[in-house]
Amino acid sequence: MKGMVLPIFFITHQLRQLFCEKGETMKNNLLQQIEELLVVLEVLNLQNARLVGLSLSGVGGTKVCILQNRGKRVVVKYGRAKIPLKEQIANRDLLARHFDKGRLPVVKQYLTDERFGEAILIEFCGDFNFHEVVTRGILSDAVCKDIKKSMLSEVIDVWRKTKRQVLNCDPDDIPFSYDPRKRTQRVIRALQELEIESEEKTYRLGDHFDKPVYVNGVLYPSFGEITKQLLAFYPPTVLVTCHRDLNADNFMISLVNGEPHWTLIDWEWAGENHDWRLGFSHLIGWWKANAIYLRRDPTSRLIDNSIMINYDIRTPNVCRDIITLCKDMGKEFGREVSDDNLESQLKLYVATYLLGEVRFVEGRAREEYIIPLIGEGIVTLFK
Repeated sequence: MKGMVLPIFFITHQLRQLFCEKGETMKNNLLQQIEELLVVLEVLNLQNARLVGLSLSGVGGTKVCILQNRGKRVVVKYGRAKIPLKEQIANRDLLARHFDKGRLPVVKQYLTDERFGEAILIEFCGDFNFHEVVTRGILSDAVCKDIKKSMLSEVIDVWRKTKRQVLNCDPDDIPFSYDPRKRTQRVIRALQELEIESEEKTYRLGDHFDKPVYVNGVLYPSFGEITKQLLAFYPPTVLVTCHRDLNADNFMISLVNGEPHWTLIDWEWAGENHDWRLGFSHLIGWWKANAIYLRRDPTSRLIDNSIMINYDIRTPNVCRDIITLCKDMGKEFGREVSDDNLESQLKLYVATYLLGEVRFVEGRAREEYIIPLIGEGIVTLFK
């Protein structure tokens, strides 16, 4: 999970709150992170820079801070990453060869140090990510939809320029840089281990995989059958160069000469030979998972040998319009590359994305969204 960048005036309060809520372990981890940051700034010769914001460590293993240095803002990313930062820079350079100039921020410096691992100094590319711009109403709905269309056009153009046909290949013979079936297996394991609070007790979902599920009163198959559907994989007709993690918070927005400009960040998973439908599912699934709001508290119950979940959510109109735009432009590319299975595979990939998001709700302080994510994943799969 990517942490949210916090304004410096909020950090002291936030840390105090975390110390109280999470106890000594959280306190020690945070203090260690701050001490590590001081070492990074010393090595980068940025001791006199003013800290503007920071993010807590995410699943990628790195931390990010924003600094004001000599009148300009810069970004420092550091730590022991799952995907080494040096490799991430190479991924960034690969994408930069295909995207328009200025879409990938410049990496100004790279270094290693045994005390903290790796660090990179990156040009600052915006105060807000696209998710924040849309959901906070920072720019008008019409402007947001124009920005999204620009993003989709360039992303799909990169796919178009880099596509590599894999027609009539056995799925096991396709040279995926990342096999999407691995994500599905991880999501299924997470669902099996997931603990859900019901009105009577907390239950482990994997202990009830044989029970049918009622979602807002509508009957669906058991999770055993649902997982079989998730595994109904048909290979793509083309592989492409792709960022892969095309979530709305990886697009930073700035104003250049009064006009909105977007920049693509976080290149851990970028590369060649990607299943484009996986990236496509992120473009759609992010809004379905992270732009919804609860109308009332969701509930879950085990009744008469079945699982019953109920929830009531709202999606802002602009987010629904963005989802429709993503679907339309993605399906158009699917027709170009003769992907006859796109409709069924899109449902599968987006459903897998939604169900997989339950792994990150705690880190995003959205635990109450576990039930809606499960419900929307099931509904999407069988729509």
